[in-house]
Amino acid sequence: MPATVTVVGCGLSGEFAVSLATHHYFAGDALIELHGAESAATAEIERALDLYEAGPRPGEQHGYGVKALTRIYLATARLRSGALDTASAALEPVLTLPSGQRISPLSNRIKLVRTELAAPIFARSPAARELDERIEEFTSDSVTAGLHALPTGPA
Repeated sequence: MPATVTVVGCGLSGEFAVSLATHHYFAGDALIELHGAESAATAEIERALDLYEAGPRPGEQHGYGVKALTRIYLATARLRSGALDTASAALEPVLTLPSGQRISPLSNRIKLVRTELAAPIFARSPAARELDERIEEFTSDSVTAGLHALPTGPA
């Protein structure tokens, strides 16, 4: 049975049924906003990812978008802890998504990772620079993929 989440604000309110994985994702999402709560955020996000990897339970549904967002938040939390290698590994499945699955929330949220990569601790790191370049390529591919679907002339 899916968990129930009450949402108020952001132009949206009501109760929504979400999977247990998504419940943990939301908890990690909230905790990642609290600097200093990286350990708690990482635990919630890792739990969400484990649940996504296990697949939906009866009555639940999982979408690739939230699973990919979970990986972005995990990479962000790991970078805040200085763990570049494990952050890069967490982000790899997102960076290799086909362009048709590179939805705008992913392109928007992956900017969090780029912000963390700009921290002084990563300033001289070739691995951080390479990851930043891959993220740049991911976001530009996301934008150009959408352009190919646009009509080329007047209707």
